[in-house]
Amino acid sequence: MSARVIDLTGSSPPRKKVKTSSKDQALTQSLLAKAIDAAPPDRLRKTLHTLRVTSNDFARALSDELLVTPRIQMGEEAGVDINSDNVDEEADHQEEDDDYEDDYDAGVVTQSNHPRAWFPGMVRTRYTRCDNCKEEFDVTDNLDDEAFVYHDGELEVNEDMFADHDEDCHGPMDSEQNRIDYPEGFAWSCCNEDGSNAGCLTGRHLER
Repeated sequence: MSARVIDLTGSSPPRKKVKTSSKDQALTQSLLAKAIDAAPPDRLRKTLHTLRVTSNDFARALSDELLVTPRIQMGEEAGVDINSDNVDEEADHQEEDDDYEDDYDAGVVTQSNHPRAWFPGMVRTRYTRCDNCKEEFDVTDNLDDEAFVYHDGELEVNEDMFADHDEDCHGPMDSEQNRIDYPEGFAWSCCNEDGSNAGCLTGRHLER
């Protein structure tokens, strides 16, 4: 009987792609969400930076979320009103842009005399913190004089509301915790409203 010859030169049949079921995908998404929620901020930043430099698709997705090339936000120094009530917003925006370019060419607005203005083609971070309220805000929402509500006075303690408060026993009346727990025991010097009042003035967020 002759020996059986096995041909090893032939190409192996293509492997079938393993399909991931929707159930497996849902489980992976759930576990990933838990891992993100549990990860410390430093770990998340490190992971984002690693993916940013190793994946162009991921970098583009991050850019879409965290960077913005907004339409021009004019400073008051330029004398251009971007808060028009014109129903035709597109035409209004185009007119504002034309006015801006005229002023920019004339040297009315420059990056040196108005560093917080947005310039044509300028890419910037989308989120920053307000120097007044200390909260994060979206710069694309900070285009009108009612973007944020605030007080320009001081929040002062109303001692009459703490008649039974013994500072030797309970600590100082004017404390962060008391401001949170008993806002009615405080009043704003600017409007005399109590601590629960959001604000008596409106304006734009001020970038740090």
